[in-house]
Amino acid sequence: MTETWVKKIENWLREGKDDAPTILGVPWDTEVLKGEDPLTINAAHPKYFFNIKVFITKHFARVQIDPGIHTDALDVAERMKIYKALLYINDELNEMKASLQGKENKILISADLNLASLSKTEFEDALTALFMGSGRVIEELGLEDQITNAFLQRNAVLIIEKLQEGWTSEAVLDFLTSRVGMDPTIAEKLLENVMKLHEAQSEKNEAQKLPERPVPEHLYG
Repeated sequence: MTETWVKKIENWLREGKDDAPTILGVPWDTEVLKGEDPLTINAAHPKYFFNIKVFITKHFARVQIDPGIHTDALDVAERMKIYKALLYINDELNEMKASLQGKENKILISADLNLASLSKTEFEDALTALFMGSGRVIEELGLEDQITNAFLQRNAVLIIEKLQEGWTSEAVLDFLTSRVGMDPTIAEKLLENVMKLHEAQSEKNEAQKLPERPVPEHLYG
């Protein structure tokens, strides 16, 4: 029964088109994590900065987003301010809850769904609520600039990976606009800057290579 739900939810995530306006409408890249208890689906799409994790047990599916916010290093006053804000957000938004996990006091956004009545529409509503909730958390904590920069850095890494795999600049640009959903002007500028940095780094690495020194003739006798 649990494995049946894994396949069903994975299909919901994988179906779709990149230009779809909804979160579940795009085709997510999914992976069922082997050996995990409970069974876990990890889903990623370059258009969205956060991955989705779905933990499936006998009766429930927990859908979760990790915004990557750790609070353990903050002083007590700042932590209490953040935790108070999270409680207000929990009360403000339906279908989602913010919680803490582990020694790092990592903030997680999740929703618990009853498999007895779960439909694709309810699953999509939960995903929408989670992304809205993560946006509220980021806004409340004033992390918009950091998240935007992290998103651009992640896409810069993707560009370098594609170029190293032999993709043309035209193919990379199409990936950024159609799959990632970036504005064409921003995508062109990002690609241009990354290519310049990549070429400069390649030239630097080439210049740092030491020339091979010939073996002295006397070693040959």
